[in-house]
Amino acid sequence: MDSELLYWRGQYRVLVDRPGLRYSDYEPAVKLGLDAYMRSHGRGFREMEDDLIRCYKRVRGVSKLDWDEARPMVEAAWHRLEQRDRLRPRGSHHA
Repeated sequence: MDSELLYWRGQYRVLVDRPGLRYSDYEPAVKLGLDAYMRSHGRGFREMEDDLIRCYKRVRGVSKLDWDEARPMVEAAWHRLEQRDRLRPRGSHHA
């Protein structure tokens, strides 16, 4: 998780670049995407989106991003983990 947060700390402005925002505004969305993917149990992002919207409202804290701005971050963090898992050889996480 730490390596993913470090990655997004350097990439967050690529998806939503609004003046006056800091990484701390984006971090709740990134964390939600990572956590949701790890808990998805094979369900897809769109299948879980209603739950993600409700969850974001609880975890966003003082973030200035509303859901429409946070959604691309949540989805990108989700898909980055999903892609990493697809590329990982089976059984490599048990080594």
